[in-house]
Parts: sequence; structure tokens; C-alpha cells
Amino acid sequence: MMKRHGRWSALVALAVILALGLASCGGDAEAPDEPAADLPVETDLPVETDLPVETDLPVETDLPVETDLPVETDLPVETDLPVAGDPPVETDISVEVEIDLSGIAFVPREVTIEAGSTVVWTNRDAVRHTAEADDDSWDSGNLDQGESYRRTFNTPGGYEYHCKYHAGMVATITVE
Repeated sequence: MMKRHGRWSALVALAVILALGLASCGGDAEAPDEPAADLPVETDLPVETDLPVETDLPVETDLPVETDLPVETDLPVETDLPVAGDPPVETDISVEVEIDLSGIAFVPREVTIEAGSTVVWTNRDAVRHTAEADDDSWDSGNLDQGESYRRTFNTPGGYEYHCKYHAGMVATITVE
């Protein structure tokens, strides 16, 4: 009978210990009504997040800032560009127009340029070409692949030309 009483005492003691343990945890085994995430947490550790952070504090940076917004300033602006009302500026800028000899064709086939412009023909094909005026007033000579010929057109007018090796290879330059 003693052994039975000892087991009974041990079970009662265990039940009391478990009851006290549950009581120290709040005494209620059910989950709280509000999630723990809503409770304030104070820490000195840095917090990293992908969420945007809004602040009224000014942000200083050495990074360049790009904007499409117009910038207004009272500072004087110096420029070498002509301003409305300035006398016309004479320029000595020569214009070059490139024509490729490619695919057994002049590309582009028709070009309109200002008087004083220079045309540069460059052979992009593996076969030999020429650029010759139909009136024989100028001739590039033979142009192998990668070679170029330059000619400046000072007189307005129309200039038709061709390749002496390829009958369908014809083009026109109009000088204004």
C-alpha cells in the first residue's frame, strides 16, 4: 500500500508543478487577441528594410541629381553661341557627306548637299569600284575594298555619276 501512496504523491506533485509553470506564463494557454508584431520593440541594433522610408529631414548627398525640370537662376550665363539680334556669324565649317559603295550600289543613291560640301565615297564591297562623272569631269580611279575618294562640290547643279565596272551602279548628287 505504501508503494501505491508514493506514486500518487509523485503524480500530485507533478500536477502542482505544471500548474505553477502555466500560471507563471500568464496562466492562460490561449493565444493573445493581438499579434505580438503590434507590440513596440526598442532596440539599438540597425534595422534594414526594403520598405520606403518617409522623413521630413533634409537628405544630403554628393551624388549628381538629374532632372527634366527647368532650372531658374539669377546668375549670368556666358556663351559663345549667337543670341537673337547678334550679327550673323560666318563659319568655316566644311560638311562631309559619306556615300558607301556597298552591295554593288551607291548608298545612298541620291544626295543633296550645300555648295562647298565634300563627298567621301568608301568601297565596302570585296570587288573593285569607281565613282565617275557621266560628263567625265571627275573620276575616282579604282577603289579597292576599304579605300576612299573625296571630292568637294563648289558649284550648284546636278551631278550624275556611275561605276565603270557595274552598269546598274548609278547615282546623283544635287548641289544647292
